[in-house]
Amino acid sequence: MHSLTRLLRPLLPRYLAVTPEAIRDVAATVFRPFALSTVAAPRASVVIPVYNHFPHTLACLRAIAEHPPRVSCEVIVVDDGSSDETGTCVPQVAGVRYHRRAQNGGFIAACNDGASIARGDTLVFLNNDTVPQPGWLDALVDTLDADPAVGLVGAQLLYPDGRLQEAGGVVFADGSGWNYGRFESAADPRYAHVRDADYVSGAAIAIPRDLFAQLGGFDARYAPAYYEDTDLAFSVRAAGRRVIYQPAARVLHDEGTTAGTDVGSGIKAYQSRNRVRFAERHHDALSAHAAAGTVPSPGNIHRRQRQVLIIDALTPRPDHDSGSVRLVNLMRMLREDGAHVVFLPANREHDGRHTEALQQHGVEAWYAPFAQRAPGWLREHGRRFDTVMLCRHYVASEFLPLVRRHA
Repeated sequence: MHSLTRLLRPLLPRYLAVTPEAIRDVAATVFRPFALSTVAAPRASVVIPVYNHFPHTLACLRAIAEHPPRVSCEVIVVDDGSSDETGTCVPQVAGVRYHRRAQNGGFIAACNDGASIARGDTLVFLNNDTVPQPGWLDALVDTLDADPAVGLVGAQLLYPDGRLQEAGGVVFADGSGWNYGRFESAADPRYAHVRDADYVSGAAIAIPRDLFAQLGGFDARYAPAYYEDTDLAFSVRAAGRRVIYQPAARVLHDEGTTAGTDVGSGIKAYQSRNRVRFAERHHDALSAHAAAGTVPSPGNIHRRQRQVLIIDALTPRPDHDSGSVRLVNLMRMLREDGAHVVFLPANREHDGRHTEALQQHGVEAWYAPFAQRAPGWLREHGRRFDTVMLCRHYVASEFLPLVRRHA
């Protein structure tokens, strides 16, 4: 296990309601019927495409049943021609809408089928080899509600041991992709704030149903699978909407359960073919992207934005004092003006919900142990900032020499 993950392992329960051991226990349990909460007129429709691997589907459905979302929803399981116990067991889960396809058509066909029978205003596509964590669906839907300009929002994907699998995707000029944050800590400030992403993995995404229909659903040119989610993200942006990564929507994902990980054989081989198709279709948009091989970092991910660093003694607490209200509003105004805002408290402490509130506003909020002491942190990050704002005279007297040296 990664050394930093070992250091943070005691903190994982804060992020994960389901431990790796619990996942294994669920998958090994003999099936017994249970129920999901459902309504006749749902706000969101969760579409889960499945093809065999019933133990994973069972773990996914049980996670949804055990932690019902606040938002009203329906769960649609699209059986893409399974030959295992999926066809006999899933219909016994009360509240699930079970739809069986006549023959196997792949991920794209199954998702589009599910979308065609959905009743909710918001479509949520969820892989069956996932275990969504409490609050995941509410975080996705709330993100769409908070800003009408947002057209697609994706979850923070985690490996079963709690390490990051993906914190939003990066796409290079040749159409190849990068799982930003892969194998790092989910608590790392680089990956813990809301941000625009090149794409978000179709393993757990939400999109308004009317927008999905307007775009023609997942494009069948990528059938049976791969690059359909990346293509969807680029189409959403071309339609004038934003693609957002939401770290508060945490979903464990057992990567490669259905298709494996070998791009040279089986269904995974379509990934290489579809990259070429995707690159040809989105050639003009990709021309502005970084060259393949560029290691993504906060500096180059936000290279097209003004990057503003704000340093104060403590993390602002708007419910405590008027100075905090003014500082938070300033950050929001900078964000609305297109800037990428980074906040560093001089005490380097994570201030609970106040730090998390900044992250939900899209602020890259730093804290220990990820933030080194000021000289080292500014030596590493200083050059990327266009503007540095120092709050309070005693903070300025400490940091100004370092800022002059490293920024």
